[in-house]
Amino acid sequence: MIFASWSVSIVALGALAISAILYALQRLRAQRRMVRIASAPLWSQAARAVPPRVLGGRFRRPLAYLLALLIALALWLAASRPERTATPDGRFHHFVLDASALMTQGDAFARARAALTTQLAAVRPHDRDVFLDDGTLLLAAGEDGALLPGRLTGMGAVPRPSGFRDWLSRNPAGLRRGPVAVHYFGHRAVFESVRRPDAPIRLTAGLLVDPVARNHAIVGLGVSPAASGAWARADVLIGLWDSGDPAPALDRVRLRLAGRTLAPAAVEASGGGHYMLRDVPAEGQSLDVAWRDGDGFAADDSATIHIPDRRAVAVAVGPGVPATIMRALRLDPAFRIVAADAAQIVIRTANDRTTGGSRPALVLTDPSVEAATFVVTTPDDGPDDALADRLDALGLRQIDAGSLADDLGRAVAVREARADGKRSVAVWRTVFSEQTAFARSPALPLFVSQSLRWLARSTPWIPYAKAGTMLIDQSGVYGLAADPALDGRRLGDGIYLLRAGMVDIAGQRVAVSLTDAGTSRLAAAPVHARAEPAQGGYPDPWIAALLLAAALLLAFEWRLFQRGWMP
Repeated sequence: MIFASWSVSIVALGALAISAILYALQRLRAQRRMVRIASAPLWSQAARAVPPRVLGGRFRRPLAYLLALLIALALWLAASRPERTATPDGRFHHFVLDASALMTQGDAFARARAALTTQLAAVRPHDRDVFLDDGTLLLAAGEDGALLPGRLTGMGAVPRPSGFRDWLSRNPAGLRRGPVAVHYFGHRAVFESVRRPDAPIRLTAGLLVDPVARNHAIVGLGVSPAASGAWARADVLIGLWDSGDPAPALDRVRLRLAGRTLAPAAVEASGGGHYMLRDVPAEGQSLDVAWRDGDGFAADDSATIHIPDRRAVAVAVGPGVPATIMRALRLDPAFRIVAADAAQIVIRTANDRTTGGSRPALVLTDPSVEAATFVVTTPDDGPDDALADRLDALGLRQIDAGSLADDLGRAVAVREARADGKRSVAVWRTVFSEQTAFARSPALPLFVSQSLRWLARSTPWIPYAKAGTMLIDQSGVYGLAADPALDGRRLGDGIYLLRAGMVDIAGQRVAVSLTDAGTSRLAAAPVHARAEPAQGGYPDPWIAALLLAAALLLAFEWRLFQRGWMP
């Protein structure tokens, strides 16, 4: 037996204090005594005949004192919240609540949460802690178990793979000295997949949710540039899985691009439910894939991916732009030359103030006026990117600075600047002269292409976004300027995608999907053994019984008082 509100010593001291206070009050309590006298003049004689009340006299009315003491102690013990615990077994107990996609079906998570709250009372507070399957600590050792329901309020299962196997692989036995027991509250298939008879850790089932009878899922969704070479097109890979069909057909799912039904130009089947949609328009829209019929596990029935915008960027070219830039511009399918009023970005000289207006610009400067070879200007409210990030984004790392300095007869320098709402890249005009080695090298078209894409703020190329994994940005691989804002949001080696759904990362809307084959298979995995759940504590019956006893004793005392048997 333990007490959730206070320690045993405090409960005992409180009971002794209550007993002493009630004893003192009973001693001080006035006793009524009826004396019949024949006439009023005899009052003084009657008063002298009654002995004075002293504390050291005979203790009166012990039944009244006993009833009051029992009522007060019952209320005190109820407030102390007694909980029956199992006999200490010398183990430290880890309670793990699975909040993954497998627990999103029906009221599975609510039942597991309730079972955890009840069974937690069976272990002393200093001998247990509580985790989520992803490693989040919910209740530390020694903390009051009454804190757990509040911390679980508003919490639910989220569409992501279960992290219990990874949590268990970190060896909880190494976190504590002595034997360890792990109580798992989650999905039965996960429990069976990690249970080993010879494991050093005692694994116990708290509450297990059974798999569904059948499940179909979208287990893969990715995008890559079109193999046909069409610049404004992309190829989309879709992976389908069905527990009752080894090769589900593509017509069992709906394909919607930007809210409209998609009819792919060509579809290639690679077997096992995998399909490649060829030459899908790459215009910065979202592709939604969803099964036409539902099943018992809905978390993997749909998925979404954002196809990057690969439409050609409209560029206006002012007078006096070198021919080397024009050649690079015409050879790159990512750009098209248009009039100034229809342009997204501009290439002009520093003296040309009319072409493009306030649009982002690649500006050609005069070395006699500007001291720095390259000047990169970003808006004041833009991200505070490091210079190294800008060098990568603009392709400046590919330039042979030594050779360029020899051709120009001056040192090459890079300078950063800030301006109100303005983005530009300024370069000496002489850098693009036909006489420089830079103009004849592959670094020139790369620099022009990367600089113009950086100015146009092209959407990043994210091949896939899967819950429970790192975000992959392949913009640099496919000739796009890597997004420095995404790099700035990285945690360690990358940006971790916590759950499926639309996520806003550094101003970019990223569609994250579950698409986890392991989770989908576990959702409908056959289970060969059934583990019996652990027995929990019983906090509520004790409290209810004490409150009921106090109420009955109080009613009994009131009845005695009404009959005149108690003062």
